[in-house]
Amino acid sequence: MVVIAEDSFDYKNAKTACGVIRYGFHEVLAVIDSACAGMMVKDIVPGISKDIPIVSSLEEALSFHPDCLLIGVAPRGGALPESWIDIIKKSIEAGLHIYNGLHTFLTNDPEIAALAQKHNCFLWDVRKPEKDLPVALGLCRNATSYLLQTVGSDCSVGKMTAALEIVEAVRKRGVSIEFVATGQTGILITGWGQPVDAIPGDFMAGAVEKEIMALDGKADIIILEGQGSLLHPGYSGVTLALLHGGAPDALIYCHQSDRKEIARGYKIPIPPASIMCRMYEEAARLIKPARSIAVCLNTFGMGEADALREIQSTMEESRLPTTDPVRFDPKIVVDAILTDYERYRTQKR
Repeated sequence: MVVIAEDSFDYKNAKTACGVIRYGFHEVLAVIDSACAGMMVKDIVPGISKDIPIVSSLEEALSFHPDCLLIGVAPRGGALPESWIDIIKKSIEAGLHIYNGLHTFLTNDPEIAALAQKHNCFLWDVRKPEKDLPVALGLCRNATSYLLQTVGSDCSVGKMTAALEIVEAVRKRGVSIEFVATGQTGILITGWGQPVDAIPGDFMAGAVEKEIMALDGKADIIILEGQGSLLHPGYSGVTLALLHGGAPDALIYCHQSDRKEIARGYKIPIPPASIMCRMYEEAARLIKPARSIAVCLNTFGMGEADALREIQSTMEESRLPTTDPVRFDPKIVVDAILTDYERYRTQKR
């Protein structure tokens, strides 16, 4: 695939692009962003070693002979930039399938849909919910697999990233684990999941419950991707639906180290990790008790010495194993998960 992130390719604004490049199963050939043209993806995104060029136009990207175009941004509100519509049409005319994680559904646009049909191209509106989703019945309270969930201080602090790093590390330890995607980036990475923030409120928890119960007993551990934050004025409803629909046994708290308040001008301070963990535990307990067992920090932008100091400080304050699972060895967090998993298995016997 090639990725469009025009005037947006950075760690914060192109979260979808960065996630798919790092963890997805597609080969990413190029990123379109005229502002960064001539650079390489690894110059901008930490942890990427692949030599993926950033180009200035669709025409330049087409020289790599891609099969599909990924819309690589996820702005607040999820609207499609008007200036990108022409690029999408030209991509379809060039025979590219379109992967779209925005709330603007391309399949609802008669002109784009007709163009895609004419050129035999597939439009994947990742956030378009399936029909006939259930209302939650509380089934996950009695799941046999160990249920783990990432929760966070805010949006875009690393909940999905932490979960995917945990999946890889746990599998290396010989324990089976499955990841349930609940946002557009996770779904694009794995190929399946539920776009919870696009599902009507009555069915959000039920959609999550459906995915978890389909996996129950087929994996030792099921980890649910968290969304938003209980503190967030706009997205706390989605956060609570995931917490209650997923009914986790344990929680991994995620936080961006240098973020002191909810982003984008909300002026809501973020309490220390110990308080946040307690808040999530209290909310989870309404359906099923859950323990906070570790903290995953996102130390992007900090020097290594400062990052290690922040990890140590958070570990002392929260009294929980803490690391940045992308930047450092996730062993301390994985050990905590597997220890709690063994305790869970012993109780279930």
